[in-house]
Amino acid sequence: MTSREGLWKIFDLGVIDGLIHSLGRTVVNFGRTLRYIQIGFARGYAAIILAGAIIIIGYFAYNGAHVLRFLMR
Repeated sequence: MTSREGLWKIFDLGVIDGLIHSLGRTVVNFGRTLRYIQIGFARGYAAIILAGAIIIIGYFAYNGAHVLRFLMR
């Protein structure tokens, strides 16, 4: 085996495969986390959306002037 083949195997197995496997594990773990949020009831989803909207509106109401100045630049 030449050094070029050795480096290729190290890079392919260590870096490329490592990234792909890490990405797969991340997606699986994210899905497991989301499983607890998805309760299957429309009222629950509506409550989550409403809570998010209230948080966003509250944020902009509290920091509105600063955000508008930043966006107008």
